[in-house]
Amino acid sequence: MGRKGSWTLMGIILVVALLVAAGAFYLSRLWTGSVKSDNKLLDQQSRKSTVVGKAIDTAKGVDCQERLRQIRAAIVTYKASDPNEANPPTLEELRLGVSADYFQCPVSKQPYIYNPADGSVRCQYQSHATY
Repeated sequence: MGRKGSWTLMGIILVVALLVAAGAFYLSRLWTGSVKSDNKLLDQQSRKSTVVGKAIDTAKGVDCQERLRQIRAAIVTYKASDPNEANPPTLEELRLGVSADYFQCPVSKQPYIYNPADGSVRCQYQSHATY
């Protein structure tokens, strides 16, 4: 910086060069396949070959696990508020402002399997968590 508050040509070139180098580093990391193909959260049927496809499949698997965790927390809350401490008869009893598709896996689009006897809920995908 030459005078107060003004940029020199050399300063601008240096900043642009640093931004280009950082962008090239980021993009090279993105396209090298940083998502492992044996990831348990991937949609095993699609096995997308692109990094973006694998990232989408992994995100869907994580979403499934998070849904299962939240449904299990709702079951525990339902059971604590019930005078007989019973599990809800169906998952629809837990519906509090969520759509019906929330109770199905985002990967397989199949409904979760719920056992009211012990309050467990699981996904049909073996790799996703069981709660």
